[in-house]
Parts: sequence; structure tokens; C-alpha cells
Amino acid sequence: MYTTYHFTSAQDISTDILDAIKANFKSRPITIIVNDGDSVSDLSEDMNAVSDEQVQERESTYLSAEESISQAKRKIVKQVVLNIPDNKYLFFMELLNSLGFVKVSAELNLNKKQKSFVVGTRNSLEQVEQHLKGQIGLKTAGQLYNEL
Repeated sequence: MYTTYHFTSAQDISTDILDAIKANFKSRPITIIVNDGDSVSDLSEDMNAVSDEQVQERESTYLSAEESISQAKRKIVKQVVLNIPDNKYLFFMELLNSLGFVKVSAELNLNKKQKSFVVGTRNSLEQVEQHLKGQIGLKTAGQLYNEL
């Protein structure tokens, strides 16, 4: 991804712009190319190609520093994962959907067999948890073998 910032002078670069770049790219590696507009001879071929592309851009497509910061701030999204009891799930989803600022990821559409598998796996995991807490006893491998 290439993002180009055009400034009439270095004095136009504010800490807000740097903060927006940090927020937008987070821990991903970035390369910052500083071009004085006169010479690109010290740049690699790839950097020259990018610079040539940028020179061809129409000035009308440039974003102001404020607009760039605004767009970067809008892209910052937090994600929360919650475990909701089954009996409260529908109410909670209705509540979330009623909030205009929350985007709810689509649920997986499972067929009956897949749903049955999920429920069975969930029940098995609950039994394992109960066993680890000493609340229930589970059959040994020998007992399971003898049942077959």
C-alpha cells in the first residue's frame, strides 16, 4: 500500500500527521521517502517509479493533513470478544444491533449436522472442565473399550 503526503514545506508536517501514520500502520514496517521535488537520482528504481507515479497525480486528488488524520482516525477500530450465556444471547445480539456504531460480524450459517457437532463438542468440553474441577468422574479408556 502506498500513501503519499504532499507538503508545500517541511514546516507543514505536524505531530498529528505522525500520530495518524503510527495509528494507521501500527507495527507494520513502513518506508518513508523524502523527495525535495527536484532530484530523484539517489533513489532506487522502485522508489523512482513510485516517485514518478506521485508526480503524475493530480493535485485535486490530494488530501489535506486534517482530512488524512480524520480518515486515519475513522479506520481505528477496536474488537471485543465476549462469551454470552445461551439464554441471554438473543437479547444481547438485539441490543448490539440497535447500536448504530457497532458492526456485528455475520454468524456462520451451520446446517443441522454441523450445529449438532458444535453442541456435542461444547458439552464434551464442559464435562472435561467439570472433571478437572473434581465435580464429575469420567470413564476410563478401558471402560469405553468394554462398552464397544
